[in-house]
Amino acid sequence: MTMKTGNSLLTALVITAILCLAGLAAGLVVVYSGAVDISAVKPHYAVTKWVLETAMKHSVVRHARKVNIPATYPSSAIGDAFPHYAEMCAICHGGPGKQPSEIGKGLRPKPPDLAKVVNELRDEEIFWIVKNGIRMTGMPAFGVTHKDIELWKMVALVKTFPGMTPEQYRQGTRKQKQ
Repeated sequence: MTMKTGNSLLTALVITAILCLAGLAAGLVVVYSGAVDISAVKPHYAVTKWVLETAMKHSVVRHARKVNIPATYPSSAIGDAFPHYAEMCAICHGGPGKQPSEIGKGLRPKPPDLAKVVNELRDEEIFWIVKNGIRMTGMPAFGVTHKDIELWKMVALVKTFPGMTPEQYRQGTRKQKQ
């Protein structure tokens, strides 16, 4: 390596370090200035939404690989999940024929309509989300308060939502109130 090549490499490294420090300083100025609107009234900027959604989807897929569906998958016991769903989930997600509450309508990002998205997710992914929650979305981790079998019943219940009528949903929630 010649002296000229060594100087060029050193210059490039110094310029790169200076640009990185300038970018970091600019980022800190933006964060500390309060210029970023973090209100829940406006949706995320398109790029922010893309970054967060992409990171969330890939993280769920990766972590759900470690989840195993139990041999006694409780799909026949979905009725047991209705009271849990009504208490924990319907507030934000609604249900077939049921709108989310005022709390759910005010969240950003908006909680998904489960009847529209559950078929895009594997059972293991839904279980992982319900058990572990998702940061900065309002989705709590129910694994700290519920047994896995209860969470699997929730998974089985929400997987029926795409074909469930509003009347079937009402009947399921009514049976549990009696």
